[in-house]
Amino acid sequence: MTYEEKLNLLINELVEAKKRTRSGQPAKVFVTKQTELTKKIIPQEVHELLLQLQDDKKVLIVKDIPTELKTGITASLEAVENKIDYFLIEILDAFDNWYENYLMSQKTELPNLDNINLIRIYDVVLDINEQVQLTRKTTIQIPILPSVVRFNILFPADTIGIRDEYCQNRLNSLKYLNGAGVIDEYTHGREGWDTIVSISFALSKFEEFYKKIKVEYIKRNKANEKDEKPKTNNIKIDPKKVKQKISYNPQKGELDIEGKNVKFKKDSFRAKLLELLLKDNKSRKKEWSWDEVIEAIEDTRDEELTKESKNKFYPACDGLSKHIASKIGVNDLLIFNKSTVQINPKYL
Repeated sequence: MTYEEKLNLLINELVEAKKRTRSGQPAKVFVTKQTELTKKIIPQEVHELLLQLQDDKKVLIVKDIPTELKTGITASLEAVENKIDYFLIEILDAFDNWYENYLMSQKTELPNLDNINLIRIYDVVLDINEQVQLTRKTTIQIPILPSVVRFNILFPADTIGIRDEYCQNRLNSLKYLNGAGVIDEYTHGREGWDTIVSISFALSKFEEFYKKIKVEYIKRNKANEKDEKPKTNNIKIDPKKVKQKISYNPQKGELDIEGKNVKFKKDSFRAKLLELLLKDNKSRKKEWSWDEVIEAIEDTRDEELTKESKNKFYPACDGLSKHIASKIGVNDLLIFNKSTVQINPKYL
């Protein structure tokens, strides 16, 4: 049984002891009761762990120990009179904050990570390791969106939404590595699919983590390729081509939502509204105000003319939404009210 496993058993017992102890009174951790702690750890080891928490972490004070661990006159007197079969512990106020941090560290340890998160982090670690081998440096650069993605589970299809999610997960993985002390820092100049991230680290710390995560990955994925670059999983990404859940062809007046098509009159206000909302990636993500819509579609900057056309805005949004719903059953493409409209993020 590892040190970490023994410590975890003791901490769990301390938490339970704290719950059953009256306020202001020291807690008791018994060595004679049948608990997970006493089944697996001998009293001498419990004592050593408690002293570590007392002297190194400053979260408790050991007030008394079981008679069997004492020597000399005190032990002899207790053996005759009142034998003590517990540790008497004052759990300090600092314990609660320390325990919260301890739980977080446990939850984010490699063996406790969900498999998808393990693969996300491993994906970035493999990129770093590859660059170390090529450059022989500990300050390297990796793309946020590589030209080849190793793991199909991380990039099941090349869509705008999946690209964005994949890039964000790569940044989250770098944040994890930084928080765990595996890398010293990472920086990038801007957001976007073509972002390049600079990373610096101590090779000794990185190599230790690299070996651990590789073993954990192989252990969990024995049925899959064990090579660091599973050939069957590689996905080539064309930066100029990306599939979209939704698109609008203004020449044909045709809306496509995940393969389902709806036709519109090309010159209608509804069609022009669709064209505006789906013009580019920035337009797709934007929440448009009514006046921006009118100005763009009517091609006017005249404030009075814009106000006069305001009554076109809501009926167009409502009519557009209902028309799509009646044709292909999609009733939530637009999020709108009398002032703003935007594409529902679930379709991006």
